[in-house]
Amino acid sequence: MSAAPPLVFQPALMLRGSRNYVHGTDIYESILLGAEQLGLGSPDGRVSIHIRRRMNSQPAFTYIVADEFETAEHRPCEFLLSVSGTLSIGWLEETGHPVAGNRDYDECAIRSCSTLEGESIRVTSQPSASAIEVVTSLATHMHEKLFPADPGTKWWAVRLEFDRPLCAADIPSMRIGIEQKLGKRLTRSHVSAGDERIGTLHFSAAKI
Repeated sequence: MSAAPPLVFQPALMLRGSRNYVHGTDIYESILLGAEQLGLGSPDGRVSIHIRRRMNSQPAFTYIVADEFETAEHRPCEFLLSVSGTLSIGWLEETGHPVAGNRDYDECAIRSCSTLEGESIRVTSQPSASAIEVVTSLATHMHEKLFPADPGTKWWAVRLEFDRPLCAADIPSMRIGIEQKLGKRLTRSHVSAGDERIGTLHFSAAKI
């Protein structure tokens, strides 16, 4: 395996709403931003994120330009992204430093711009939110409505895989639909914008 020296990005993240953990939307946005700020370039291809567990303190994002790497179960999150055909891989680790407070996050406003149709959900009007906020909020809402979690558990996005970074133009025609459900705790869903399939989400019902 050929690999350049690792690069580290340490953004100052905030918690969303009343949450006490770093939200998946901020992980996604920070991974893309870190690639740009560290000089790797603007991601334009595959983006894959695997979230193993919640993080309650500020994370550090480590990037390596390499063809492959070995996963490590102790890492709370690992990712892969593509810039002009070059793959960068990386992971998050908690620094122990506190997250810098909470900020407003109105998911009700996002969800009011959607409708459930069978085992799918689609955007019906333009919400005031980013594409990743729309994806995560609507996908969670769909799971909560279709498959209410057992007491003491909650649906979490544990793996996000996109063929390319999301963009604002995806939002008006965005649809998320269940593809597979394994028992009561695991699902796989597709994300599409119009006729274009742009990604896959894996959700897990885990303890709060």
